[in-house]
Amino acid sequence: MRGMLTSKIQEISIKYIGREISLSELRLIPYIQYVLCNEQVIEIHGRLRKVNNEEIEILKEWEKHGYIHNIYNTISVSKEFWDFMCEILWYSYVYKNEEEDQNG
Repeated sequence: MRGMLTSKIQEISIKYIGREISLSELRLIPYIQYVLCNEQVIEIHGRLRKVNNEEIEILKEWEKHGYIHNIYNTISVSKEFWDFMCEILWYSYVYKNEEEDQNG
């Protein structure tokens, strides 16, 4: 169930940001982590644009809550939000539940 919203993902989300996340937020997290580890600039404008309007609104909301900073320049995140993203990525894209394997 890679990249899917599960009860574990929502549990982690509530733990870190106090609410459940949307599928769009979940799917945006890998890109934000990539940007942070590389060029640290989100392509928001022009022909190289990498995020859509819905994702820009998510970024603005995250910025409003202090999770991320400078979405229009060199982006940064709080340590807590970085930890949140890492845990979300682990359980949504990396972790393989052996019980799921046994049940099909």
